[in-house]
Amino acid sequence: MNVTGKILVILNLVFAVVVGGFLVVDFATRTNWRDAYFKLRDEMKVADANQRTYGQTEANVFAQNKRLSAERDTARKEALDLQDVIRAKDANHKVEMDGADKRATDAVLSMQIALAEKERLNKEHEALLVVISQREKRIVEQQADIVKYRNAAVSEESARRATQDRLDQALTRNAELEKSIVKMNSGVASSEGRPETGKANPPSVYVKGEIEAIHAQDTGLVQLNVGSDKGLKPNQTLEAYRTEPQPLYLGLIRIVDVQPHTAVGRLERVGSAGRTPLRVGDIVASTLSRNN
Repeated sequence: MNVTGKILVILNLVFAVVVGGFLVVDFATRTNWRDAYFKLRDEMKVADANQRTYGQTEANVFAQNKRLSAERDTARKEALDLQDVIRAKDANHKVEMDGADKRATDAVLSMQIALAEKERLNKEHEALLVVISQREKRIVEQQADIVKYRNAAVSEESARRATQDRLDQALTRNAELEKSIVKMNSGVASSEGRPETGKANPPSVYVKGEIEAIHAQDTGLVQLNVGSDKGLKPNQTLEAYRTEPQPLYLGLIRIVDVQPHTAVGRLERVGSAGRTPLRVGDIVASTLSRNN
């Protein structure tokens, strides 16, 4: 029996005692005991009915209390389960929030890195634009230089071919002159031969120039940068020498062909130091005694 049932029983007893006291008082105060008896009996019946009613009520209250206790236990269990679910959801939510915060932090960091990279790329792009502009300018200049050098190369090639042709012609002329010398030595040639081979025959005016080309097959055959405009004539001779790195006499060059600004000559007499290969830039002059 629970507390509510006990309270109801006590209340019933108290009520019964009170009713009994009333009955006694009533019985004592009433002169008609029979009426009092029937009245008391009726009251007892009422009290008995009330007691049965109270008993049924108590049973109903007990059953209801038991049902409510079960519902309370169920509700408490559901509340505990709900709390567990809520705690689990809170934990998951916290994990998700932590993950979201980390992702947001990573996103901010990535954005900062991306912005820095963009800034760096922009600077590199600007620098590359400057470099490209400079290179394009340089390419234009180089293309102009290429055209200039190509034209110069074509001119040089034309000059080289012309020089080579003149050297070939001079070589042919020299061969003819050598045949004439042979004929002169054998008494077959006419009295108008050229001077003796190896003998100096300088121009009547002072002539000074340089060797500007050497024949590829016959290194003794050279082209000079002076010609008939300086008073140079065929069969005349010039002395060849160089001053650097040290003074050196190279030999005697006989003119075999003359053009207005160039001449072709052949090395006839070598210096006392022996034959030294001629090279472009070596000096030729009428005599060795004059320096101007």
